[in-house]
Amino acid sequence: MLNIKQRQMNLKYLGFYSKSIDGIEGKGTKQAYRDFQKAYGLVVDGIYGVKTNAKLIETIKTEQKKLGVKVDG
Repeated sequence: MLNIKQRQMNLKYLGFYSKSIDGIEGKGTKQAYRDFQKAYGLVVDGIYGVKTNAKLIETIKTEQKKLGVKVDG
């Protein structure tokens, strides 16, 4: 499971999070979870669970492949 800073960085890269990377799971982070969940057809509950984690890692790996960089999620 990604830690909160990793989640924020990945969500920011994907355009779902616009606040500072602070490692705090506040309102902005939870809204980013909801926006990501909605965009990727997940249950929209604002909770960062196993399915949201897996989809975020999968999405980042896909983006990394497109960029030709090390694929590590």
